[in-house]
Amino acid sequence: MYSILFVDDDKPLLEAVNRYLAAYADEFRLSAAHNGREAVRILETMPVDLVVTELRMPQMSGAELFVHIQKHFPAIPIIFMSGLITAEIKNKFQSRNGSPVFLTKPLNFNDLKAAIFAKVQASDKGSINGVSLTSVMQYISLEAKTCVMTARVPGKKPGNIYFNNGEPWDALWENLRGKEAAVEIISWEKAEISFKRLPPNGVKRTIKKELISLIVEAVKFRETKIAQEKPDETGKGETAQPSPVLETSAAGAADIPDEAALHGTPPDDERENPDFSGSAGSAPSEQDEEASDVSPSPVAAAETLSGFLSIPGVEAVLLVGEDGAVVRSSTQACGIDMSKAGASSAQVWGGLAKMGGDLGICGFHSLMLESDDAVIVGAPVKDNLLVVLARDAQRLGMIRLRIKKKKPALEEEVETQPGEAALSS
Repeated sequence: MYSILFVDDDKPLLEAVNRYLAAYADEFRLSAAHNGREAVRILETMPVDLVVTELRMPQMSGAELFVHIQKHFPAIPIIFMSGLITAEIKNKFQSRNGSPVFLTKPLNFNDLKAAIFAKVQASDKGSINGVSLTSVMQYISLEAKTCVMTARVPGKKPGNIYFNNGEPWDALWENLRGKEAAVEIISWEKAEISFKRLPPNGVKRTIKKELISLIVEAVKFRETKIAQEKPDETGKGETAQPSPVLETSAAGAADIPDEAALHGTPPDDERENPDFSGSAGSAPSEQDEEASDVSPSPVAAAETLSGFLSIPGVEAVLLVGEDGAVVRSSTQACGIDMSKAGASSAQVWGGLAKMGGDLGICGFHSLMLESDDAVIVGAPVKDNLLVVLARDAQRLGMIRLRIKKKKPALEEEVETQPGEAALSS
């Protein structure tokens, strides 16, 4: 779903646009501002894929807004509206994301629709059909991609997840935003997925949890929904989805909700630069709850191994020395002989390392043994080997992602607490 911001001091026009575009509720999420200043505030509080703005407005004109967008949100395309468009006016506006489109008032809504579709579809990189959302997102994370991923499934409105360097930064679906929207979207099993070239410049970070934590939560959410739906086979019809409401930040417009009020706007002293260094305002309890997943300290790293057990199907995780001794481990009640597992892991790793040396190949990053219903993954941690055993081979991507995210914390712990994790020489 594309997020479109309309900027105009003509309230009747905004209402007319809302009525016209209500037929495209599955494609567009509409927001509105009555001048450039209100538009800037909305741009700082939510992702926007396209700005449609009047040139002449009080407080901050469309021309001034254009300059601001080019400086802070250069990836966002712009459509200008005005009662008078001349060649001289067009020549004044050049964009790094393509020249703006100019529409003459009174607006022809068919021309407006065509211009909107042309601009937003030009930002699409491509699409994938009927694939696992979790697999695609794990790839995005492993490859540290920056993109906007749109997911579509039958019977639901599309949802967007914004990634920065592989980290989920924000998400939008219907009236949900942030973690709640991301969990809903990730819980969709198969989807049509498309990607946008537009980097989510200016997106405030509303998601503080790592992708692996979101995936685990989404899996539990999906399983809960399935369990709740199984007893009821009466075949009730779906609830009709409401048409999009054109939201505005204008004071006194009680009939049109305020986008910033809907999602929550951080105080001015908490706002950060409009690039990916920012963090969205959220309840302190939520920030405290999720902050531990962002950058674990050496103390928190002591619990890193047990964190792997939150992945469905993972039964044991070990940190093994070169001599096969288990330095640290964490298991479910699965009856695995950890000493034997440690010794076997060290033998396999040592044999592969010798083979690599004989072939002139050094510096292995991972080891994987996979069967139809199980998987064992290993990765070096300084002079130790991290081993994860799972009875569900479909969790391989989640395991690899967690290893990538938590390996630095384990290495830091090994360095800073050698007495606790004695390394073999």
